[in-house]
Amino acid sequence: MDGISSYGDLVEEELAHYIRKDLEPKELYGPIYDLFSRGGKRIRPVLCLLACESVGGRAEDALKTAAAIEMIHNFTLIHDDIVDKSELRRGRPCLHHTYGLGLAINSGDGLFSMAYGVMNDNLGILDRKRFDGVFGIFSRAVTEVCEGQAMDISWAKRRRWDITVDDYSQMLKRKTSALIACSCECGGIIGNGSQKEIEALRSFGANIGMAFQIHDDVLNLAGEEEEYGKEIGGDINEGKRTLIIIDTISKCNEKERKRLIEILDAEQDSKKEIREALDIINKYGSVEMASKKAESIIKDAKGGLGALPDSKQKKMLLELADYFIERKG
Repeated sequence: MDGISSYGDLVEEELAHYIRKDLEPKELYGPIYDLFSRGGKRIRPVLCLLACESVGGRAEDALKTAAAIEMIHNFTLIHDDIVDKSELRRGRPCLHHTYGLGLAINSGDGLFSMAYGVMNDNLGILDRKRFDGVFGIFSRAVTEVCEGQAMDISWAKRRRWDITVDDYSQMLKRKTSALIACSCECGGIIGNGSQKEIEALRSFGANIGMAFQIHDDVLNLAGEEEEYGKEIGGDINEGKRTLIIIDTISKCNEKERKRLIEILDAEQDSKKEIREALDIINKYGSVEMASKKAESIIKDAKGGLGALPDSKQKKMLLELADYFIERKG
C-alpha cells in the first residue's frame, strides 16, 4: 500500500486548499476542519486518481473532482451520524456531540455547497465534454446517495423488518456504492479512457462499494472497537437494516425473531441486550455469510478490470479491492 499512500498525500494537499483552520466564520468552518483533521481513509478520491492514471491520464487533472467527492462523502457522514444518533466518528465524538445539532447540520450543508464549488473549478482544467460528463455523473451520484438514505430512514421510521436481500441491495447501490462508482467512472473520463474502460471502472467501483459496506457491517458486530473507531454493536443499538440482520431474521424461529426485533426497535439497548442479539445472529452464521458475500463480490470486481491495460495503477486498484475486505476499521 506504500505506492497508494502517495496518492493519499496528493488528496490531502488538494483538500488543504479548501479545508482550512483560518476560514471565517469559525462556526461553519471549525467543525469541518475538525472532521477532516481526524484523518480518514480517503479511499474515494484515491480511487478517482488511480482510475484516471490507469487509462493513461494525469492524476493532477482529477484532483478537483477527487476533492469534491471526498467533501460529499464527509457531508454524508455528518448527517448520517445525526440520523443514526452515533457517538463516535474516527475515534472521537461525532460533530453533533461536540458542536451541537444545529452547527453540525449546517457544517454538513456547507460541505455540500463547497463540493459543487470545487467541481466548478474543473472548468479551467477539463475540456467541455469531460467537464459536462463528470459533473453530470457527480450530481447523479449525490442524488442516488440521498435516495438510498431515504430508503434506509423510511424502513426505520416505519419499523419495517420484512426487507428482502434485493431491497437491501437496491438501497446499498445508492447509499454507498454510487459515490464509489462515481469516483472510478469520473477518473476514467478525466483520463480519456475508452467507453469499455470507463464502464469497467464504473462496475468495479459499484462492486467494491457493495463489498465495502457489507464488510463494514461485519466489523460493526465482530471487529475491535479500538481499530474500528466506532462502538461495536452500534448497528444493533441503532436498529440498522443490514445484510447480516436481514439474513438472521429470515432464518431464526418466531420467538427469536420477535426478541431480536424487540431489541433492534428499542430506543436504547443495554450491553446485555446487544450480547443477546449477537448470540441469535451468531447462531445462524449470518456474520460469516456476509463476510463470504463480500469476498465473492470483490472477486467479481477484480475480474472486471481485465478490460484495463496492465499498469502499476491497475495493480493498486486490485490491492485496494483486497483492502476493502481485509481492513479492521
